[in-house]
Amino acid sequence: LRVDGTYDDGRTSNVSELVTVWSSSDIAIAKINGSGVLDTLDAGNVTLEATYRGQVASQALVVSDSLTAITLAPDADFSLDIAASKSLTVNVTDSSETRNVSTIANYTDNPTGVLTIDSSGVVTAGSAVGSTVITASCGGLTTSPVTVTVTEPKTVSELIIRYENASTSPAGPFETSDSPIELRAFLRYSDASELDVTDSEFTDWSVRSTISGSAATISNDGADKGEVSFNQIGRTEIEAVYDDENNNVYKEDTIDVLVE
Repeated sequence: LRVDGTYDDGRTSNVSELVTVWSSSDIAIAKINGSGVLDTLDAGNVTLEATYRGQVASQALVVSDSLTAITLAPDADFSLDIAASKSLTVNVTDSSETRNVSTIANYTDNPTGVLTIDSSGVVTAGSAVGSTVITASCGGLTTSPVTVTVTEPKTVSELIIRYENASTSPAGPFETSDSPIELRAFLRYSDASELDVTDSEFTDWSVRSTISGSAATISNDGADKGEVSFNQIGRTEIEAVYDDENNNVYKEDTIDVLVE
């Protein structure tokens, strides 16, 4: 908003930055911040005022109900780990455009206490598991409800080495002509999900021991990580170690490769 001042000698100038108080007669319809930025929130009539050195300028404002749709993103049910945060986005659409109103929308959660939602739409999960339904409203419209479930953070339970989806040890038996073969390493989480970490920077492959015969070799470099080569018969114990110091995750596993 702009406020012009008229002096007793007839001069006029922009005094918007000098306004000491901005006000709205109904902040549920429209509100003004300390910099004179106006946000309209709902349909209705409101009076705006700006005060400077005892002078008050007023303006009547009619906010029309022209919105045709309101959406919340994400628009599907989702989960959050305990104490985790996620930003919501609220968009409204009228006859000419779509606007982001995340910072002025009103948010509700039912039941309360499962999470908190700040004025900009950032959702933060509480300290206990549970579910709540959230909606956002603006301009007399309300979004479809979204269920948020707060869950225990998943943790890494083990590292698993597999050959062609089997973790049975020994892998094989192989013939020397089968060389090379590809082993893969997976982190298994407490929720039973898995992550392939075969070529992760935190995964180290090595030959742990030669059980019998000639030892096979395993690559620990780049795209060839987990590739086992052999040209003689023998049984070799292969080890994978996953060590992510930043997240305090250390897991290891072994598998035998048998060549006959």
